[in-house]
Amino acid sequence: MRKRCLGVTLAIALVAATVHPGLAQVNCDAVNKQLKLGRWAIDIADEMNLTLAQIRACEERAKAATTKHAPAAKTGTAPKGATPQAQGGQRK
Repeated sequence: MRKRCLGVTLAIALVAATVHPGLAQVNCDAVNKQLKLGRWAIDIADEMNLTLAQIRACEERAKAATTKHAPAAKTGTAPKGATPQAQGGQRK
């Protein structure tokens, strides 16, 4: 009787651990790759067994990462090879 009770408890714990979607780690790299390929978020969610909120969270993380690592625009510098007239300077 004790073994059966322990077995049922372990089975319930195993099922609860595998069914709960919040415990699963979302692979945002794969999600963002699919989004870049032009796939719809609803299709990705169905295929990867995710929610749309998880898809949006991955998309927002990717946008935040790209804006964080984007180089700041330098003001007051001319492009390479620009002439002094193009830079606004005067000839002597």
